[in-house]
Formats: sequence, structure tokens, C-alpha cells
Amino acid sequence: ELLNLLNKVNPDLIILDLNLPDSFGIETFYSVHDFKPEIPVVILSGTSDEETAIGSLKKGAQDYLVKGRDDGHHIVRTLKYAVERKRTELEMHRLQSLVCQERRMEAIGVLAGGIVHEINTPTQFVRANLEFISKAFETLQDILRKSERFCEAGTDEVRRKTLAAELEVLLGDARYKYFRDELKQTIVE
Repeated sequence: ELLNLLNKVNPDLIILDLNLPDSFGIETFYSVHDFKPEIPVVILSGTSDEETAIGSLKKGAQDYLVKGRDDGHHIVRTLKYAVERKRTELEMHRLQSLVCQERRMEAIGVLAGGIVHEINTPTQFVRANLEFISKAFETLQDILRKSERFCEAGTDEVRRKTLAAELEVLLGDARYKYFRDELKQTIVE
């Protein structure tokens, strides 16, 4: 009946007897605690069994009281403390969960940073090689344009001499020789 009721209401505290008509012993506590672990449970039993008391506390009961041993004031204080302990326990679990989540996010950040580094390094290498190829291509285009003009000059000796001199300057330029020698290796890389 209690488990059905707990589907409908969410009490601040459960005071539980372990000797009920439909449930008996520590299993009574286990079934309630497993069903709603966020609700504090104080066991109020007619049985003074030290082993059961310690076992129930280890499994999550907030307290274990024996009927007839304590006055009303002590019981009320125990119930108030049980509610506060459970609230503190739940808050501690929530904070621990946040810390774990923060640590996971930090680890993901470190992992992402490593991945970015592993991607950026070859990307930067490719980018630098592409820039080199682009500059080499511009120089080679200049030489090809001058060569085309030289061929187009036909029999015009003055124009051919001027273009030949310009081609000599371009071909003699250290940039051209460097690009010519390094271009194939750069493309391979």
C-alpha cells in the first residue's frame, strides 16, 4: 500500500515499522528505500536488533528507533534531524555530480585541444606548402606570358631582343630557380 501511495504523494519523511502485516524485517526498508531513495526513512520498530539497526543505517536509513524507549521530544528531534540529514545528503550528491560533470567537461576540453592541435599541425603544413605553390605558380605564369609574347613577336627582332632580355632576367632570378627546384618536392609533400 505504501509503494502505491508513494506513486501519488512525495512525503518529507517516512516513519517505517519493520513488522507489518504485509511485510516483515529489513526487506521492508529495502523495498521502500529502493523505490524512493530521496525520501528520508526513520525506522521505528518494536524489535531492538542491533545488527538490523546498523544494517539499515548502512543501507540508507536515517535512524533506527525502538518503540517505547524514547519520549516524544526525542522522537520529534530525531525526525527533524533525519529530514535535514537527507536534504544535506541529497545536496552533497548533487554537488558531487556537478563536480564530476565539470571534471568530464574539463577532460573533454583537454581532449578537444589535443585533437585541434593534431588537426592544425598538418593543416598548417599543407597551408604553407599551398602558399609556396601559389607564389611559384605566379612566377611561372610570368615566365610563360613572356615566352608567349616572345613567340608572338615572330620576326620583329627589336621586340624579340627586349622580350629575350626580360626572360633572361626572370630565368636568372633566384626566386625562379628556387621555385623550379622546390616545386615538385612541395607538391609531393
